[in-house]
Amino acid sequence: NLARLLRRLGDLEGAAKSCQEVIRLLPHSSEPRVQLGVLLTEQGRAEEALRHIDEALRLKPGSVPAINGRGLALARQGQHDAAIREYERALRIEPHSGEAHLNLGIALSTQGRTNDARRHFRQALDRRLKNADAMVTLGKMCFGQGWVNEAITNFTDAVRLEPTHALAHFCLGGALASVGRRPEAQQQFAQAVRLDPNLGEARLGLGIELGRQGRHLEALEQFAEAVRLRPNLTEARLNLGLALQRQQRIEEARLQFQEALRLDPANALARKYIESGQARTNDRLSPSP
Repeated sequence: NLARLLRRLGDLEGAAKSCQEVIRLLPHSSEPRVQLGVLLTEQGRAEEALRHIDEALRLKPGSVPAINGRGLALARQGQHDAAIREYERALRIEPHSGEAHLNLGIALSTQGRTNDARRHFRQALDRRLKNADAMVTLGKMCFGQGWVNEAITNFTDAVRLEPTHALAHFCLGGALASVGRRPEAQQQFAQAVRLDPNLGEARLGLGIELGRQGRHLEALEQFAEAVRLRPNLTEARLNLGLALQRQQRIEEARLQFQEALRLDPANALARKYIESGQARTNDRLSPSP
């Protein structure tokens, strides 16, 4: 449980150490080895992860969580065909495994096999996942497919299952905003920021909703924090520039638009705002007729 909590807080190294302590205390248990393998995969240590997962499979042959974990580690190494074979093996053992269907769908999508991927995403939806992280991942996949209602359902279920899951609140806010449910979206973005003040994307979403209500100074504060946390987030810089411009802080706004254009040279909005700001400057400098 400590490992799961540390992982949620972003301390993957601390979580891994907790798993290693469980392995020391329960050397014949496969579950902590699988959990450690997943953590190591998330840290980019896939080869090391595979050693622990293979040991878990030796202790408990046919463990679907271990086979799923093996697929994740192989996918992290770029071995997508091998990962697909692992997920298919998991489904032969447990055909109703929602997580195996989800992972297989993601792997197939990576290979451009869109129709096959969609079929497995649908299977994952039908199987009703019981893990908040997996629900969030499935929700993202649904949103990418245009299945917004299904995405909202999964994000909502994730929040109900794990009310402190900041990313689930953020994703739910984005999905609600996409269908015009603005007050609910704002609540979810605010909750995400409260739970994880360093989640820059959530601050961006909250700022947009505050701006729509005319709460421009509060919106500006959120955009500024989003830029501080995520300096390369172009949308945050554009919104911060517009908020500064609204406060007549023209030079500061221009700097944000210029930085957005530097980050994304093809960004037409950034170029438009720079040009319109320059035009206003020229008008002020032009002599009266």
